[in-house]
Amino acid sequence: GAVTAAGLGGAIYLVPQAGSLNIAVGVYILGIILMAIFAVLRVRKLPGYTMVVVGAVLFMLSDLLIGVTRFVTPVPMEGVAIMALYGLGLFFIVEGYVRGDALLVQL
Repeated sequence: GAVTAAGLGGAIYLVPQAGSLNIAVGVYILGIILMAIFAVLRVRKLPGYTMVVVGAVLFMLSDLLIGVTRFVTPVPMEGVAIMALYGLGLFFIVEGYVRGDALLVQL
């Protein structure tokens, strides 16, 4: 769905601009897209499902911003933006996963 389209859009935009790193960047983006797809494919009824999906999207955005700043153009306050997206993304992924895992442990 939308997560895959966003990831592929990022790949189409960044890979050609990555120069000699285009294959590595493409493979990395594929990994990030798969991470986001697996987040979406988790059992929706588990507590924390939405948190994991939001975290995966934030993580994807942080990496997209890294790619834009490295291969396209500098972005004002890029370090703060990248770390904020990255940190929040990881927090949501872990917190959402822990909430779902806590339910499974109770079963």
